[in-house]
Amino acid sequence: MSDQLATDNSFRVTRVGVIVTSITLLVLTALFLPAIQQAREAARRTQLRRNLQGIGLALHNYHDTYTVFPPGGVFNAQGTALHEWTSSIEPYLESSPWYSLVDFHRPWNDPGQIGHFRIPRSRDWSCPWKVDETHSSGVWANHFAANQNLLYRNSSLSLQSAGVEGGLLLVGEANGDFLPLGCPYGWRNVRLNLGTSTECFGSNHTPGTHVLHVDGSVKFYENHVDDVVLTALAGGEGREATLVQVAIPKEIREQQPRWKQSVVPVETDRGTHWLVLRLSPNGDVLDVHIDRHDRPERVPIPNLPSTVRGFIGSSRVIEAIATGDYMSADFDALLQLPSVKRLRVIGRTYSSIHETATRFRKNSEVELILE
Repeated sequence: MSDQLATDNSFRVTRVGVIVTSITLLVLTALFLPAIQQAREAARRTQLRRNLQGIGLALHNYHDTYTVFPPGGVFNAQGTALHEWTSSIEPYLESSPWYSLVDFHRPWNDPGQIGHFRIPRSRDWSCPWKVDETHSSGVWANHFAANQNLLYRNSSLSLQSAGVEGGLLLVGEANGDFLPLGCPYGWRNVRLNLGTSTECFGSNHTPGTHVLHVDGSVKFYENHVDDVVLTALAGGEGREATLVQVAIPKEIREQQPRWKQSVVPVETDRGTHWLVLRLSPNGDVLDVHIDRHDRPERVPIPNLPSTVRGFIGSSRVIEAIATGDYMSADFDALLQLPSVKRLRVIGRTYSSIHETATRFRKNSEVELILE
């Protein structure tokens, strides 16, 4: 009898120990995972700044050699598009072996050399949130673009002609509709404002844009900047490229894998929130960015599920990407999509990991990926 009692007590102690250990692990996970996510997010931001700084240094080294920055696009006397500014500075990005393979007298997409442009090049061209992304042509996507008022068709910008103490936007993050790396039309219109469409400068991973100035400095600007600031970044009054200098052929535009995008202001009693909704060209990937301005007091986004469903329409979304200032309840808008099989949470959220994981356990068919 006493042996049986001792066995039962031992079992109870063992079971209590397992429960205590499990709870401890859950608590530690809830405490440390947000910190790990924040560290990853900070590392990506740092890497992005370094990439732009590397591009800036390469552009200035090119300028030191030729007294001008490279043309935004190189076109021959017959108007044939040959190469982009990105290819011109590859030797200064430690890509001389790749540079030596390219015939700069033939178009970049010539059948005899398009294969060279499918070879991985300097990581400086990759956004840390979109590493190894390729264009539909099979060429690596260029996540950056030049200011079309400075680097355009056969441009010859010098530091002296740039003026304005070097504070102009020279290169910045592209907000979508990425062109192939090497395509000679790698410029955008700064005056479209930041983060307002897939054709402008911006990003879908932060509520703002990292830009490289002419003087080589890198700065972060929030979306929807003041018109005065925007005009200064674009080049100031009177500096405007002509339509001929920045024209992009229809066939090039149609090659771009366009994402459908909507920027939705949401009014609450705490102020205005911003929703940035993006849908991949074939409708299988949905990216939802929430930008809250009411920190630290937060309120739910009203009608978020119906807003998301109205945006995607009949598209069968397989993967949803959540970035920005999420609360735990916000994830329900993505979990309620019947076709979703995978949810990728990128960067910091304001909900606890424990709350988020609990919601996902109710829908075991959805894979949760934390980055």
